[in-house]
Amino acid sequence: MITERKARSCLHQCIALAEMLESRVSPSARSKKLTFVGFGFLVRNRRLAQSILRLGSRHAYEGRMLLRSMLEIRINYSWICIRERERRANRFIKYHPIEQLKILKELSDFYDPREYLEKAKSLKDKREKVRHLF
Repeated sequence: MITERKARSCLHQCIALAEMLESRVSPSARSKKLTFVGFGFLVRNRRLAQSILRLGSRHAYEGRMLLRSMLEIRINYSWICIRERERRANRFIKYHPIEQLKILKELSDFYDPREYLEKAKSLKDKREKVRHLF
């Protein structure tokens, strides 16, 4: 059985490793689509790990949800790497306007109406350019 102390120590080590990798990969992250996506996943997983660490055992339920997000990130990256890596990575990147539009719609009450309409139009235009991919 892993103690909480050992788990925290392991998580600290993983975060330190991720930070080291980020600093080494960052300069070349935009060289290829796959590297860019992998770098983004690395950053997200490090941030999620830091959040889990901050939550501590008193908020284990929430920590498990973040851990699930980390596993989903890993599964997505594995799927991208199966075959046609650059094409899949590029498709993943191009999916962002669709996601951003969904998020914008959910947060519409927090925006100035003019600003919301401008952002929505911009994202809809971007979505139209990649819609055929999905």
